[in-house]
Amino acid sequence: MEGCSVSPILPAALFTGFLYYVANLRPGVDTNHLQKPNVIVILADDIGWGDLGQNWPRTSETPNLDLMAQQGMRFADFHAAASTCSPSRASLLTGRLGLRNGVTRNFAVGSVGGLPLNESTLAEILKGVGYYTAMIGKWHLGHHGLYHPNNRGFDYYSGIPYSNDMGCTDTPGYDIPFCPPCPKDPETDCCKHKDCYSTVALPLFENMSIVEQPVNLSALTEHYAERATRIIQHASKNRKPFFLYVALAHMHVPLSPAVHFVNTTRQGVYSASLREMDSLIGLIKNTSDTTDKENTIIWFTGGSSAKQTTWEGGHRVPTIAYWPGKIPANITSTALLSGAAGRFGDLQTVRLEQYKAYYLTGGAEACGGGTGPEQLHDPPLIFDLSRDVEEGAPLDSSSAEYRGVLERVTAEREAVLQDIATDNVSRADYTIDPAVEPCCNHQHIVCRCQGQK
Repeated sequence: MEGCSVSPILPAALFTGFLYYVANLRPGVDTNHLQKPNVIVILADDIGWGDLGQNWPRTSETPNLDLMAQQGMRFADFHAAASTCSPSRASLLTGRLGLRNGVTRNFAVGSVGGLPLNESTLAEILKGVGYYTAMIGKWHLGHHGLYHPNNRGFDYYSGIPYSNDMGCTDTPGYDIPFCPPCPKDPETDCCKHKDCYSTVALPLFENMSIVEQPVNLSALTEHYAERATRIIQHASKNRKPFFLYVALAHMHVPLSPAVHFVNTTRQGVYSASLREMDSLIGLIKNTSDTTDKENTIIWFTGGSSAKQTTWEGGHRVPTIAYWPGKIPANITSTALLSGAAGRFGDLQTVRLEQYKAYYLTGGAEACGGGTGPEQLHDPPLIFDLSRDVEEGAPLDSSSAEYRGVLERVTAEREAVLQDIATDNVSRADYTIDPAVEPCCNHQHIVCRCQGQK
């Protein structure tokens, strides 16, 4: 579903714009005599608002994130730029919503294109002013040719090119829907399931090379931890400012936490995965704190767990900013940041101050593959989130409050649409070609790297 957040609240580009600001990139400012801060952005995939203890007291699996919130600023009204993977990542790295940057739906295993090449990424901008740029984790903005992370501003990349359910694995763990493991017999077809990509096993890249395929998901967090620690320490040793973008597989299915995390909880695999994610973030924070604490900002945010919807559960995500000495400790901000954006087409949801208007609901695909009917709303449904954050009871369309809000929302929506129509809008290439599927051994049914010469 496509949505927007409009004046007088902050636009979707604010998050990226804020990072540009702290990196001393304001036009006309001489930055030579200023110390450039290190920037660490951590993006958790498919995380829910209540997965952090700071947001939901009954949650006890995130002590490191809860401590970071106490030592920094927690945002109570921060929204992922989309409720699907590729559009949210494109917006985070460009500061532009999907209707502008061209990324309106997810890229596939065989995608020829990716984030349009005319769009500038935060990594490209920071690299241009002397930063060492590195990315760890899920990219999902195109893996073929010039769309690879190493060609989009990152000096170093280690991670998976798309979601961890897009390609069968030896140890898939828990999955909704279920994704079976790859067959041991090369003559046997792999993972015949309509909701599980199975023609190419999930690869692990290091820069331009595939180093493992299929990747061992239960060992992926340890791999990321080692790389993140090394990057932070290496950059500090060389006294060079760095930008580290960590895009976690957590909490996207299949959930495959390491065994020792599963053994530490009786609450199931989801709880174990939360603990594993929190442990990795704690390691990154502690490594940063012991190297250049007062000159490093850490921004944690998420991609939401309610896929393809503009309901609050589809894009309101836990978010924390941590920068000792620069950002006040133990502060909660209720400022509205970012906005929902995802599907191609019209703006179907508009947020204005505490009010949220829906022009279309339904149509999202459920975990089992079913799709509910779309429902147009003319006039739109309008909710007051200050009184009804669960969006359970829309305003009475005959009330004076509704009529007053509708007039303002209609005007703002038309203004945004006009602005987009006159903007430099990009177009993403969603062409599919099996020849570009990443594989270290195309002759093998599941592209195994292990043991290959």
